[in-house]
Amino acid sequence: MEFLNGPLVMALIFVFTMIIGVPIPFAAGIATVAGLIIADVPLSLMALSAWTAFEPFPLVTIPLFILAGQLMEHGGMSEKLVTISRRLVGAYKGGLGLVTVVACMFFAALSGSGPATTAAIGSITIPAMQKEGYNSGFAGGIAAAAGALGSMIPPSNLIIIFALVSDVSISGGIVFDHFDYINEIPENLWNS
Repeated sequence: MEFLNGPLVMALIFVFTMIIGVPIPFAAGIATVAGLIIADVPLSLMALSAWTAFEPFPLVTIPLFILAGQLMEHGGMSEKLVTISRRLVGAYKGGLGLVTVVACMFFAALSGSGPATTAAIGSITIPAMQKEGYNSGFAGGIAAAAGALGSMIPPSNLIIIFALVSDVSISGGIVFDHFDYINEIPENLWNS
């Protein structure tokens, strides 16, 4: 069996599993495990590598924030946040745009992700804004800009990554002192 080398077998197994309809991530996993077996790499090493990948424990929060955002979106929490926001600021001029910003602020504070916030709230408020006569580009711009609040409102994924890279304590509040300066710029622009 010397004519079978690891990469060739991995490629053949990957193609075969794709042909029989196995989803891509599982096909890649099956091909990888087959390659490890052919190369005589102990499977315990693979388990150890997977375990050490979670060593910077705060990184685990990022997929959990994304999961929370998906659960909130599919569970109907997005609509409830829009309803609450509409009651808070819907009566003002440009109310639906303000509703989008406030709902994105609430959702971002819970999910920690700007793109998830934009997708969850924008899917509700953009069609509503278009129905009320807002330009499509303007409605999308409001939702996109409001979704960016997810990066500034703690606990956000970007703040977690910043804290890990710069070796700053997340729980000690030191990382938020750094972000106070960043948040002052839009705050001062807003107040002027």
